[in-house]
Amino acid sequence: MAFPAHFPDQCPPQTSSEAKGELFRFVNNDPPQATDFVSYHLLGMKYRKSQHCEACGLSVLVSETYVKQLWKATPFVRKKYRYVAKGVVTSDWGKIAQTGRSSHYTWWVPEGKSPELIFSVIEVQ
Repeated sequence: MAFPAHFPDQCPPQTSSEAKGELFRFVNNDPPQATDFVSYHLLGMKYRKSQHCEACGLSVLVSETYVKQLWKATPFVRKKYRYVAKGVVTSDWGKIAQTGRSSHYTWWVPEGKSPELIFSVIEVQ
């Protein structure tokens, strides 16, 4: 599996596992667009040098229950994003590793994949 050339060496890390199952991402478009799946690195956001690999990946959540809790309890998330999108991935969709609280993961998408094609906006109540 080939990853983009801008990924640093050893990225995704060896501790990552195959991406499988449901992934959730906060997005601004319905339906999701390619612009909803751009890493911090490619957006030119600032981050610590030690987090370069993580910044090349995408933030996702793996628990719908946690997504709903976060959406309801965190006003800044609702201000920054308009929707929650869900996608189902198989091992050919890259690598994933837990990089935050219990349900927060970083997803490293391989070259040639278009996540916007497999994600759709879901209702969050």
